[in-house]
Amino acid sequence: MSNKVTFVRYTNLIILLFLSSSCVLESYFISNLDFIITNRTSEALSLKSFYKKQLKEDVRIFLNKNRTTSKRVISFLSNTKKELDQDKLIVKDLYNDLNQIYYSIALDYSEVLAKYIATLEGKRKNKFLKKEMEKNKQILSKIERNDISSNFKIYNFLWGKLTKEQVRLFNTLQEDFKLQSQNRYEKRLAFQNELKKILSKKNLKKRRELIKNQFEKFNKSSNYKVVNKYTLSKEKIIKTIQKIVNTLTQDQKEEFIKKLKMVSRWIEKYQSTKY
Repeated sequence: MSNKVTFVRYTNLIILLFLSSSCVLESYFISNLDFIITNRTSEALSLKSFYKKQLKEDVRIFLNKNRTTSKRVISFLSNTKKELDQDKLIVKDLYNDLNQIYYSIALDYSEVLAKYIATLEGKRKNKFLKKEMEKNKQILSKIERNDISSNFKIYNFLWGKLTKEQVRLFNTLQEDFKLQSQNRYEKRLAFQNELKKILSKKNLKKRRELIKNQFEKFNKSSNYKVVNKYTLSKEKIIKTIQKIVNTLTQDQKEEFIKKLKMVSRWIEKYQSTKY
């Protein structure tokens, strides 16, 4: 399991929160973020009660520590709204800023993950690796089907219903989204292969340090600015999404701003919550 995979799981919860748009659910989600993250991580690693108690405290420290990072998110959302209002939104810059924030948070939480992944032994280790292999099959199946519906739903959700021309532009990216999925899948496999080697070592402290190093290596390889054989497809996606942004209607802009304000509200709730 990579830290990116873990945060994708939390992102799914965020999407659920978006769809509900219920103030009650929002409040519950943010107030219980420590419990949700602890529970998801514990479940993924089949942690015993002793480690669960430690994890709960580590998650609490992580959430309280990242209040500073949350200020960067607020600034990012504010700048995005301003640029959108002025028709000056640059998608490449937006992706770059979001990428930096995302991996800053992911790298912080990877220290927590490394601590508990290092404890995997015997049946727990085998169960964990089996889950990862099953997930690999699901990911590969989706890549082979070349299913970009999830990508489409994200943008359709953020901006509201896309116009025919916007849909046409989006559909030209089908092969490029597939290539980016393959890129992520290859990085996932590389991470897992290294993790298997590390978990075969006996020294717990050494395991933890090596896993932490792998997370750092993974983050560097996933950086937006890294150039590899998938760079051209990534650049095409950015340029095409920019074309779509340039054609957003007033209603679509208002819908996007509505979503930005909603996320800002969540961040403000997080900043005022003591874990």
